[in-house]
Amino acid sequence: MKKHFLVLSVALLASFNYMSLPAELVNSVTTTLEMNDAIPDQYIGIAGQQNWKTFKSAYFTVYYLPQDDLKSIERKLRTRTLPSYGRDTYPDNVRSAADKIAYRLDMLFIRTRELLDTYPDVRVNIKIFKTRAQLGDEYYKIYKREKDLPSFYVNKDKTMYVCESDLTDSIIVQEMARIVIDQDIGVILPARIKNLFSSYVNSHLDE
Repeated sequence: MKKHFLVLSVALLASFNYMSLPAELVNSVTTTLEMNDAIPDQYIGIAGQQNWKTFKSAYFTVYYLPQDDLKSIERKLRTRTLPSYGRDTYPDNVRSAADKIAYRLDMLFIRTRELLDTYPDVRVNIKIFKTRAQLGDEYYKIYKREKDLPSFYVNKDKTMYVCESDLTDSIIVQEMARIVIDQDIGVILPARIKNLFSSYVNSHLDE
C-alpha cells in the first residue's frame, strides 16, 4: 500500500478523534490557517499586484520585492539536509542567489512528494514579503480580517505566501505538503488534517 494512503488513514482517523494521536504528532503541528477560508471573488490575486520581481523554477514562480535579500532567503532555505541532495551542494551552472533558491525549492518539493508518495502535476506561485507585518496586511486584503501567521496558502490562485523574516525550509515544506495533498486528493481537507501531513513531512525531511 502506498505510503501516503497510510498517512491519510491516520489523518482521517484524527478528524474523528484528534487528541488520540501520538503526542509528538499533535505537538508538532504548526500554527497556520485554522480553517479553509473562502476567498472573496473580488480578490485580485498575483496577477493584480505591482512592483514584484520574479524568477521561475521547474515547479514554482517566485515573486519577491526589490528590498528582499535573496542571499539571506537562500541561506534560510538550506538549514536542513536532504537525502541525495545534501544541504549546500548545487550544480555548477547554479550560481546566482535566484538560481540557488529556485533549485533548492525544487529539491524540497521533490522530497515532499517522495515522503507523501504522491506526485501531482502542479505549478505554484510563491510570494515573499519582507516582514510578517506585510504578510499580515496581505492576509487582511484577502480575508478582510487579521491573522498573525508565518505563512499561508491560497488554493484558489495556487499561491504560497511567506515572509523573509520567518522563512525556513521547514515552513516551506509544510506548506508544500498541504499543496501536494490538496492537488492529489482533489478536495480541500480541513486545515488540521493537512497540518498532520505537513508535520509528517517536516519530521522526516532529513531521513
